[in-house]
Amino acid sequence: MELTSAPLHKGQVSWRGLLLTVSLLTYWDSPTAALHLSAKAFPPVVAVGNNFLLVAYDLPLQFNCFYWYKEDVFIASYAPGNNSTVYNDKYKDKTTMYNNGSLLFRNVSKDEGGRYRAKLTDLKLDNRYYSLDIKVFYAVTPPFIQINQTIDNDRVSMFLKCPSIDIDNSITWLYNGEIVRITNRITLTEYNSILQIVPARREDSGYYQCLVSNLLGSDRSPLTQVDVIEPVIKPSIQFTDTTVKDLTSVILKCLSNDPGISIHWLFKGHSLRITNEMKLSSNNSTLEIVPARSSHSGDYQCEVSNQVSSKRSDPIQVDIIDPVTPPSVHVTNNTVKVLTSVFLTCLSNDTGVSISWLFKGQSVELTDRMKLSQNNSTLQIDSARIEDSGDYQCEVSNQVSSKRSDPIQVDIIEPVTKPSIQFTNTTVKGLTSVFLNCLTNDTGISIHWLFKGHSLRITNSMRLSPNNSTLEIVPARSSHSGDYQCEVSNQVSSQRSDPIQVDIIEPVIKPSIQFTNTTVKDLTSVILKCLSNDPGISIHWLFKGHSLRITNEMKLSSNNSTLEIVPARSWHSGDYQCEVSNQVSSKRSDPIQVDIIDPVTPPSVHVTNNTVKVLTSVFLTCLSNDTGVSIRWLFKGQSVELTDRMKLSQNNSTLQIDSARIEDSGDYQCEVSNQVSSKRSDPIQVDIIEPVTKPSIQFSNTTVKGLTSVFLNCLTNDTGISIHWLFKGHSLTITNRMRLSPNNSTLEIVPARSSHSGDYQCEVSNQVSSQRSDPIQVDIIEPVIKPSIQFTNTTVKDLTSVILKCLSNDPGISIHWLFKGHSLRITNEMKLSSNNSTLEIVPARSWHSGDYQCEVSNQVSSKRSDPIQVDIIDPVTPPSVHVTNNTVKVLTSVFLTCLSNDTGVSIRWLFKGQSVELTDRMKLSQNNSTLQIDSARIEDSGDYQCEVSNQVSSKRSDPIQVDIIEPVTKPSIQFSNTTVKGLTSVFLNCLTNDTGISIHWLFKGHSLTITNRMRLSPNNSTLEIVPARSSHSGDYQCEVSNQVSSQRSDPIQVDIIDHILIPNMQYCRGPLHFMGPVNWLRSLRVKDSRWSLHYLSTDPVTPPSIQVTNTTVKDMLSVFLNCLSNNTGISIHWLFKGQSVKLTDRMKLSHNNRTLQIDSVRIEDSGDYQCEVSNQVSSRRSHPIELDIIGGRRLSLQSIIGIIAQCLMGLIAVIFVLVFLWRRHHGREPQIENNIKQEDNEPTNLNKTSKAASNVKPQKEKKPKDKN
Repeated sequence: MELTSAPLHKGQVSWRGLLLTVSLLTYWDSPTAALHLSAKAFPPVVAVGNNFLLVAYDLPLQFNCFYWYKEDVFIASYAPGNNSTVYNDKYKDKTTMYNNGSLLFRNVSKDEGGRYRAKLTDLKLDNRYYSLDIKVFYAVTPPFIQINQTIDNDRVSMFLKCPSIDIDNSITWLYNGEIVRITNRITLTEYNSILQIVPARREDSGYYQCLVSNLLGSDRSPLTQVDVIEPVIKPSIQFTDTTVKDLTSVILKCLSNDPGISIHWLFKGHSLRITNEMKLSSNNSTLEIVPARSSHSGDYQCEVSNQVSSKRSDPIQVDIIDPVTPPSVHVTNNTVKVLTSVFLTCLSNDTGVSISWLFKGQSVELTDRMKLSQNNSTLQIDSARIEDSGDYQCEVSNQVSSKRSDPIQVDIIEPVTKPSIQFTNTTVKGLTSVFLNCLTNDTGISIHWLFKGHSLRITNSMRLSPNNSTLEIVPARSSHSGDYQCEVSNQVSSQRSDPIQVDIIEPVIKPSIQFTNTTVKDLTSVILKCLSNDPGISIHWLFKGHSLRITNEMKLSSNNSTLEIVPARSWHSGDYQCEVSNQVSSKRSDPIQVDIIDPVTPPSVHVTNNTVKVLTSVFLTCLSNDTGVSIRWLFKGQSVELTDRMKLSQNNSTLQIDSARIEDSGDYQCEVSNQVSSKRSDPIQVDIIEPVTKPSIQFSNTTVKGLTSVFLNCLTNDTGISIHWLFKGHSLTITNRMRLSPNNSTLEIVPARSSHSGDYQCEVSNQVSSQRSDPIQVDIIEPVIKPSIQFTNTTVKDLTSVILKCLSNDPGISIHWLFKGHSLRITNEMKLSSNNSTLEIVPARSWHSGDYQCEVSNQVSSKRSDPIQVDIIDPVTPPSVHVTNNTVKVLTSVFLTCLSNDTGVSIRWLFKGQSVELTDRMKLSQNNSTLQIDSARIEDSGDYQCEVSNQVSSKRSDPIQVDIIEPVTKPSIQFSNTTVKGLTSVFLNCLTNDTGISIHWLFKGHSLTITNRMRLSPNNSTLEIVPARSSHSGDYQCEVSNQVSSQRSDPIQVDIIDHILIPNMQYCRGPLHFMGPVNWLRSLRVKDSRWSLHYLSTDPVTPPSIQVTNTTVKDMLSVFLNCLSNNTGISIHWLFKGQSVKLTDRMKLSHNNRTLQIDSVRIEDSGDYQCEVSNQVSSRRSHPIELDIIGGRRLSLQSIIGIIAQCLMGLIAVIFVLVFLWRRHHGREPQIENNIKQEDNEPTNLNKTSKAASNVKPQKEKKPKDKN
């Protein structure tokens, strides 16, 4: 059996090394009885999940029993007398005890570290003890830093956490590459895993790392940049003066010592809106207001802020003083009764002013009857007298100006005395006259009559004298019965006479309607009240002379006296009357017109002719569906200024312009309005144009030979005209043989035919007049004219019929058909009529598509028709869908292309038989031939088809299945035991939750070669090795894959242990070399001087890191990448995008490969870079670092020559180092003794193994990569 030199997973101790040690230690036992007991642990420090071996030394050749304990808990014992081993059930599956007293612990957990005791009971039953300690740690994983920042009361606290699963780990913090110095502000908590900086300051900014270590190793976190931004301090405002005269300038400066801040201004507690009068400096620190106005007065603040806080300055009050404006005087009544009080108030829009009062232009001299309010704004005159009458003014003033109000007249007047009524008789017969006289001695009074205590409503039956002193009622009616009074009044008082009762006996009188407003806006309410003084009457309402039909919008009061319409609509407009009646008579009120006005609708302007001859009349009519509107006219958007040539109709609806002139041309509008709205019509253009003059025709010859050209020119001096040609007195029909110049002034007939002979005239016209020229006789002698082709459809489906007819009015002609400009070759599918005028193609095929013409000819000429394009369209053929990959990883892009041999087709996409509904993740190419699905999801999986169609048919492609698949997850390997006795079975199960996958097994990083001893389950998920041999020991992995991804499990180390028999070695000479990661053999010494055991041990490497000055580099510059590692004696290898770096002439490696230099970097150098460090037992890769190359300048010729020279020098240095290392390696190769004599001649299968172990060379073997 060969001893493996393969690296062990996670730095585990080699089982073969452990067992070989056990065997050697057994061999090294002294034949004499041990005087004392000792033990050692290999290794004394172990990672969780690894194994360790407790080895007992100085055991006697014969003893009763040997025990192992964890603290005071029994683990296992061995009794050589009956060769029996006893285990504690708790440790039975984790430990193996050997007959030399050694104890193997497997898959160590964290709590299995501590004190272990060995106990030996000899044949005399005496006990000997030995204790030793095992330290168990979790393997150090690459740490990382979590940052948490808080701000409280303007104090920044920074918390950096380095998570660690093992509290026994030592954590060291680094700041800018040096160990953090602990101060009162900088403290450590939670086993040094949290670095607290309270308060944090700006100088604490920098790069932080945490170094996690234990006895197994150490690792650093990546550099983490921390930027500490302190809260800003409160700013202040610097100013020259806070009280400023209007229209001058104000300059405010915001003062702050904080760097990197933003400055914001506030006005009256709100963000300042910058106006045209304001200017800010480049950093907003200075605010200038030029010119300053009173509206700029108020509190100003500046606010400074950074990313973590903001502060406002104290508010500064700025006062901009305007000159005062003239005040006004308000008095409740200009005319006041004597001995009452007068209040005059000075009203001013200005603030902070002084007020003074003037009487008849002089300053008021206050008497004991006068009072001023606190701010002088009110002047109070108590017990006013006649001498207080006159002009009053107030004057307001501030620091810069003063103004007086206009004078206001105050009159103080005596009150009136009580009047009386003089009358002839208070009881009057109906329809006779009643005279009432109001008697008073007062002058300058108003007289007012009252009826039943209310103001008398004067009706048609009543007449008042000029001064209202006499009231006459003719004829008097019963409704006039009641109390009458007269009231005399002046500006300060009024007096009523005693009431006089007048009784009128009469029939029912005419009622009246009381209303608030007869013109009402649509949807509001209308209330009409029928007023009648007659008792015992019935009230009835009428609308437009007919009895009113009560609708849902109408309500009547209980006695029908009140009619309410809610809501009122336009159809409720009209005459309303109320009729009162009793047993002997009835009377209707006068009709009241109620108008419910809708908002007006836009009018339109009607004009008989938009274009009018000068000096004629223009009539513009404003048409509106609205009634009761006002009409206004506008010209070119402005109100029409009427001239002596313009007239408006009575209601302004018609605008008449007499003797219209050219300057009257332009846009006219009318505007209609009522009480609630107004609307303008669309503008209408009116053009005033001069009439045309008579034209004439210019010609070369009136007699023309057939088939030649005839040119007729219409001559006129008028502009802006239309020219029209006439033939034989009628409008000329323009044919294919005729051409008109762009303005129709020239008529060309090419070729001229006999049918063109006759009288020609040209007519010139504008919008207002027309004139014809004198007729000109033209005689044409002509050849054959051009034919035309009549057809039903120029686009025809394949295999149908096409019929073309050649139309010509010429007699005695021959007809000939052409195809694509050449004479048509008649095939079996074609038929011609007897005179060749009709061509029929049955069935029509796609090759019949093209231009068709017919040619007619006689003895003197021939003419071809215009070509007619005939398209015979084949039905489309089924398309196909091309996709780069039918199975796609989720969140990638899918491109489906519709392939069709047909041209001129439309393309449509279908998904699961339905038309594709495009989402924001889907795009179609310009012609729809390509469907792009970005960030594809599982719901996008399904059948896709494309459909192509033309005018005659459509076809769909066969459906193509597109599957959007999730990438596989990392599998794991389930196993019962990774350490297996030789010739037994090993079962490994590959566990995964993914479906539809393939499973592949790997051994030592390479594809596993299935041998006769291996069996795979049908889906490859289970690997069975029967019988297992030592050659099967090594790392196993399973790889699961689907169409879009693959994942490998973590490697599982399987150790197949064959029983090792070590021959008698006292006769062997020379050193015995082993290689492997069994660190604990460093301290192993062989007692027998005839033997020496050399173990070349190596620790597993730790992950390296890459240092680069800048990850974003301008092209044509140089980049230096440094591989940083704490390990020694390693090899360094560089990778680019996961593949080994292929060195170019622009790349250099340093002597030990630690530095990769890339000169004249290019865009293609962008990507992920990694370095891999390795020794004899393991390898680790750094985290990838992304390098971005940005386009920039190009290298000069001198730079390129310099780079080439550096590359050559580097190459010479590398060759020198390689030659040096080769010589050194071959100069120190040890000489191994080739033959080992064996005293024990008993045949054994392990003789080959022992020999191989003796002859193995201490050379470095290639190791598979550590996947971690």
